[in-house]
Amino acid sequence: MSSIFQIRGRRPSRHGFTLIELLVVISIIALLISILLPALSRAKEASNVAYCVNNLRTLAGVVPMYFDDHNGELLLPWNLGFNYNGASASFSSEYVYGGMQTERDHPTYNGSDTFRYRTEWRPFNKYIAPGNTGKITIKSYVCPSDKWESTPLVGGSANAQGNQPSWVVNGNSYPINWYWVEGPPFNGDGNYYGVEPMTLAGSALLKDKVGGPAARFVIFSESAFNTFAYNMVEPGTTPNAGVPRIAEGYHGKNNRFSLGYLDGHASATVIDPRFARSPEYSIWAEKITVKTPLP
Repeated sequence: MSSIFQIRGRRPSRHGFTLIELLVVISIIALLISILLPALSRAKEASNVAYCVNNLRTLAGVVPMYFDDHNGELLLPWNLGFNYNGASASFSSEYVYGGMQTERDHPTYNGSDTFRYRTEWRPFNKYIAPGNTGKITIKSYVCPSDKWESTPLVGGSANAQGNQPSWVVNGNSYPINWYWVEGPPFNGDGNYYGVEPMTLAGSALLKDKVGGPAARFVIFSESAFNTFAYNMVEPGTTPNAGVPRIAEGYHGKNNRFSLGYLDGHASATVIDPRFARSPEYSIWAEKITVKTPLP
């Protein structure tokens, strides 16, 4: 009997938490989240940088194959041989060497080639996505951190910019570098010679693949870099008005942009967006002799 009374008289055990205990647990969880989220965000962006750099390495690696198939000419938009089946493009962009035809016309530059030049016509797609007609996204042309369209076009302004990803508006996150066509002349006489001799110079650059100019020459870049390349100048000269000393790339780092080089490598590189060259990069060709007579 005593055991029965002892059992009946035992105090019931507690279940659950008090309000104070719940608040303490919630506070601890919130603190952990506030600590972990920035680290997770940084890890995700580091992964995006690696993805973007790998895309640029793929694009740069196609250049030698393109050269071999086109008698050593460097791909530039003006010598792609556009044929729009009778419909001319009002603006020529630096994006249609590859990527996808956009589904609608450019929001700022109506008649841009990004809308008119079909996916299967874009020459790099032959190597990267053969047979693709635009129904499937070609991931090699898409930066996962692509945040805005930045589209300096022939006949357009320097910094036309919107709030949609470049690959959506232009069909490609990575423009080809064409600014060197307007860069310093090769023979120092103060004249610019246009596309044909520059393509020959590009072929000469490629032959110097190990070190030297080809290892610094930017051939592809993320679109954010492209905006500043429009106005870059030689070191030691006065920067153009309005070009910032500090600029943010797609990956949230000041003055760090993903670049692909003519020798086939790629990197996320710190640059000064005011100047066209440094020991690490150059948007203009250097120390190249074009043996073919210039016009």
